[in-house]
Amino acid sequence: MGKTRSLLTLTVLLLTIGLAGTFAFASTPEKGDQDTGTGMMMGSCPNKHGMMNMMKKGKGKMQGHGMMEGCPQPGMIARQAVREVRSYISNAEKIGLNEEQIKRLKAISEQLETDLIKKKANMKVAVIRLKNLMKSYTPKPADAKARVKEVSKALEDLLDTTTQAVIEARGILTPEERKKASAL
Repeated sequence: MGKTRSLLTLTVLLLTIGLAGTFAFASTPEKGDQDTGTGMMMGSCPNKHGMMNMMKKGKGKMQGHGMMEGCPQPGMIARQAVREVRSYISNAEKIGLNEEQIKRLKAISEQLETDLIKKKANMKVAVIRLKNLMKSYTPKPADAKARVKEVSKALEDLLDTTTQAVIEARGILTPEERKKASAL
C-alpha cells in the first residue's frame, strides 16, 4: 500500500507541476504586448525556447511553424494559436484578405477564445478533483486513475480545439495569402 500511495503522490505532484502553468493560456496578450521569453507555461523550458527567441531565429513566423518546436506546452500552444488567428485579422490588408475571409476569421477567433476559457475551467476542475482525492491518506488506485484520465481528457480537448481552429483558419487563406502571411 505504501508503494501505491507514493506512486500516486508522485503522479499528482508531477501533474500539478506540469499543468500549473496551463491555466494562464485563456488570457492572451492584446496587440502590442510583448512576450519576453520568460514565464513559459509549465516553467520547465529555459529562456532559450522563449517565443521572442523563436522569433529571432525565424521559427515564430505568423503561421506558427515554430509553435510546436522547443517546449510545446498546452498553454503556449493555445496562446500562439490565438495570436496566429488574430494576426491574420490584423494584417488582413497586407495579406489581401476579402471581407468574407475576415468575417470567417473573426468568427473562428471569437469561438476559439471562448472555447479556451471553457477548456481552462474544465482543466482546473479536473486538477482540483485529482488534488482533493490525493489529500486522502489512502486513495483508491482506481479512483486516482479515473481522475488522471479526467485531467488527460481535459488536456486532449484543449489541444484538439486549438489545433482544429488553427487548421480551419489557415484553410480560409489561399496558398498565395498563406505565403504573404508567413513572410510577415
